Amino acid sequence: MNKEAIDLILKQNPQLKGKREAFEALEAGTYCWHQSWGVGCIKGYDEANHRILIDFESQEETRSMDPVFCVQKVTIIPADHILVEARKNPEKIKQMQKEQPCELVVEVLKRMPEQSAKPLELEHVLTQVLSKHLNAAQFKRWWTGLQKLLVKDPRIGTPKRKTDAYVLREEPILPEQEILEEFYLTKRPLEKIELGAKLYQLADSIDVIRNDLPQVLDELTRAIQHAKLLTQAQRLEGCWVRNNLARYLHESVEELEP
Repeated sequence: MNKEAIDLILKQNPQLKGKREAFEALEAGTYCWHQSWGVGCIKGYDEANHRILIDFESQEETRSMDPVFCVQKVTIIPADHILVEARKNPEKIKQMQKEQPCELVVEVLKRMPEQSAKPLELEHVLTQVLSKHLNAAQFKRWWTGLQKLLVKDPRIGTPKRKTDAYVLREEPILPEQEILEEFYLTKRPLEKIELGAKLYQLADSIDVIRNDLPQVLDELTRAIQHAKLLTQAQRLEGCWVRNNLARYLHESVEELEP
């Protein structure tokens, strides 16, 4: 839109005075998002009829829209967003989807607020990014396989609970380091027992875990001692894991409490 057209709209709609930048963003070639129609690309401005022309991917014909309606209902997609990259370089995105799926997720997270996204949010963005390459069934299979790969990627923190998010780490962390970190951070005795069992299983092959086992043993022992909500069965399981760790460290199991 040109300056004259924007000035006219603001004169007729003074309540939109603070929206000048939003009108200026309605330029040809800019990508946008509509809640119902999805991704679109602004084709231009019809000066004669004062309408914004947008090609939405879900629509067969170009939409002719009132600029005021556009500003209120259409979200401009930043030029560096992964959705724009997917439209401008489809072959690159297709190759990443096939050969470097985790790299594609990294690129998505880089562009997200705080470089993180809830599982449904990430899935939704990837659905839009790959809409030109995969149908719904194909995407579902791809996403299921991708989730297993993400757990092993040291660059990405994966959700442990439904409320957690996928997070792009500042520094990569190996899966075994992540288990160790979770063990120290959690305050829940039952989770500590489960993580302690995993650390015991990895101790023979991972130096960083083996070196931390004395501290792991101490923390697990304290967690079992002070836990008030564990059942007798869970407490027994905790002692079993704790005893395995103690034997691995050549400590006397008979001297441990409880």
